[in-house]
Amino acid sequence: MLDYAASFFFRIVREVLRDDIILTVCRITDPAKSRVRGEQENNLTIKYLVSIIPPADNTSQRTLKSMLPQIEARCAKFRDHRNRRIGHHDLDTRLSRPKALLPAIGINDTDEALHSIGVALNAVERH
Repeated sequence: MLDYAASFFFRIVREVLRDDIILTVCRITDPAKSRVRGEQENNLTIKYLVSIIPPADNTSQRTLKSMLPQIEARCAKFRDHRNRRIGHHDLDTRLSRPKALLPAIGINDTDEALHSIGVALNAVERH
């Protein structure tokens, strides 16, 4: 009975941790601003941090802007999961229809995404 309960418990923990990682990666790579009740609000994201670097420090800003496409590419799978499975209840995804299959997210995908985010945040900190 303990073996049965433990496997169920650890499966739930794994799913919760996976979703938390997906949400965190997406939050930090969201747009610099969002519309909230008709007003533009700043988001604490990499894009916002890049946008507030003074124009006088053109080198830092240009370097960080050049990192953004790579970060976006590495986080695309995460965003797809967040938008269709976690954040919203996409009907086709919930019904597991073949056309709605989500891309698998492996450990390597997570490592690459977190590495590219870390490089950008370290560059911001050095600035």
